[in-house]
Amino acid sequence: MKSKVLVLLAVLFSTQAFSQSTSADLALGFNGNNIVIAPGVVFQWSLLNERIGIGTGLRMNYLNSSDVVFNNESYSDFSELGAFATDKISSFSSMSFNVPLHASVRFSEKFGLGFNIDVIGLTFGKGGDKTSYIVSTPDQNELYTKVEPSTFNLLLGGAGDLGTLNSEFYLQYNISRIGIRAGYSIYFSEVKVENANLNVDKLRTTFGMGIIGARFRISG
Repeated sequence: MKSKVLVLLAVLFSTQAFSQSTSADLALGFNGNNIVIAPGVVFQWSLLNERIGIGTGLRMNYLNSSDVVFNNESYSDFSELGAFATDKISSFSSMSFNVPLHASVRFSEKFGLGFNIDVIGLTFGKGGDKTSYIVSTPDQNELYTKVEPSTFNLLLGGAGDLGTLNSEFYLQYNISRIGIRAGYSIYFSEVKVENANLNVDKLRTTFGMGIIGARFRISG
């Protein structure tokens, strides 16, 4: 009898307190030199009458940059050699497919706050054409001969991050099944380099940009 009551409570809790939805998503990010187009799909679980949401899904990030600067300041093995390099690339593009985590809070019928961040995925891209180098080594040598995006993406926190990762902080306005949002994105990108003189094979950049986006609830 006790087990039947527990099963009944579990069923009631899962059907009344939680709801699941699937949504199509699109975000556009931009600043002076960078444009990001990020379509995706979001699987969200909501509770407390849909006031709190957590979810995951799949996001594609297409990055197109001009005169983007990559540097090595996060790599301790490079800095220990007393060298600092900045690699300026005239044109750079990449495409990543990542699994993000989503979290949101709705504080009224129409308005809510949200956050998402990429956790793991893969990146593809053609790399870019290098236009200049600034390398503060004693001999001022040009060190890098080839640049391409790092393939594996993984959120490890801070300087440990790998690959390409996107995150968003936003305010959302809801109209029926459509949510329209605006906010701020922090974008991390890492490239592989060929280096004949030093034992470092990666450079990275992080930049912020404004975003606008929309989400359409397909089901749920």
